[in-house]
Amino acid sequence: MIFQNPPTVILHPLLTTHFSDSDLDELFNQANSKFAELFDWFCANRLSLNPTKTTYIVFRPRSTKCDFSGKDVAINGTKLNQIGAKFNDQTTKSLGIYMDEHLTRKNHLDHINIKIS
Repeated sequence: MIFQNPPTVILHPLLTTHFSDSDLDELFNQANSKFAELFDWFCANRLSLNPTKTTYIVFRPRSTKCDFSGKDVAINGTKLNQIGAKFNDQTTKSLGIYMDEHLTRKNHLDHINIKIS
C-alpha cells in the first residue's frame, strides 16, 4: 500500500511495508529501493517472492489527484499490479476487510450485503 498524505505500501499477502512522503516520485523511489532490499533478503534466505502475485495500493484522499503515468513498483524487474479505480483491480482484501484507494467502506459493506442476502 502506498498512502499519499501520508502514503503507505502493502505487499499483499506476504508482508506489509509502509512508506510516507508528500512527493509521489520520492514515494515510488523509496518503495522500489526497499523492494530491491526485500528481494535480496528473500534470495539470501532461500525464500521466494512471487512478483506476479504481489500487489500494491496507493491510499489517498479523493481530493488528491495523482498522475501515475511512468510510476511503477517492481521486484527484480517485474512490475507489480497496482490496485485502484483506474486499474484492473479496484479493491484489495487484507485481514478480511476490502479496501479501496480512498479507504471507503463501500466495497466492504457491499461484500457483506451480498453474503447476508
